[in-house]
Amino acid sequence: MIYKPQHAMKRLFILFGLTVFLSPLFAVHIKIEKKNGGTCGYKNVSETHTPNGHDLVCSEPGNEKCAWEYPPKIVDAKTAQNLIDIIDEQVSNGFTGGILFIESLNIKVSVSKVNINKNGVISYVAEFDY
Repeated sequence: MIYKPQHAMKRLFILFGLTVFLSPLFAVHIKIEKKNGGTCGYKNVSETHTPNGHDLVCSEPGNEKCAWEYPPKIVDAKTAQNLIDIIDEQVSNGFTGGILFIESLNIKVSVSKVNINKNGVISYVAEFDY
């Protein structure tokens, strides 16, 4: 068999193309939705976990903290619960929505529907893939 460098390059190019094309299929989506909470917390806190993603939805005034029971791991020992704390802090400091780059986690989070009600309760929808 004769070695032909152009065949090796072609195979490498195809492998690279498939990797780039298929990588979004393996991304995991995380969505956090906080809405209509009360000063003491939330009545409804639900989380779902699938192979494709994780959702946390907190709604209606109640006494539960908007927190994951089983927080998805994002980077190293940091979890999606760390993300809630960071976004809450950014909103408290004046962030009104858009893309939030969280350097400590090396992720970009899309944050929308940001609101702080008259009692200081923060609402938003945050989504990202990792």
